[in-house]
Amino acid sequence: MQLNGIVFEDAGCWLADVPGLDLMVQGDSKEDAFNELKEVFSEEFPDVIATFDWLHELQGVFGVRFKKPGQILHVMIKRHRETVEEPLSRIASRAKGVDSELWKEIESGSRQSTAAQFFSMLDALGLDVIVSVKKRTD
Repeated sequence: MQLNGIVFEDAGCWLADVPGLDLMVQGDSKEDAFNELKEVFSEEFPDVIATFDWLHELQGVFGVRFKKPGQILHVMIKRHRETVEEPLSRIASRAKGVDSELWKEIESGSRQSTAAQFFSMLDALGLDVIVSVKKRTD
């Protein structure tokens, strides 16, 4: 699994953003912001095995590839839920097949979600999901 991110300049500051993880850092240059993002990622998610590669360096687009996607999916849900200013019970009521207790288990990582539950949870958080499938290069 791979999440895309972008490095861009805004008001004289370089920002590196991985929207899927609600993770953004800043740096003094494009390369500095990219390196800072990798460092912050490893600090915040020390057990997650991920690699960072430029997809289109001139445009600032990079990918974060996860060796074990299950290590990060619950973190995505938790980080985005924490930004929503609603009680979990209300958010979970919008998710199909996920009640508050199951949501808590999935968010804590003690239980893995199915793909349908994961997409339903993202939908309940008001997030659009864009799926891209491509052949891996060896």
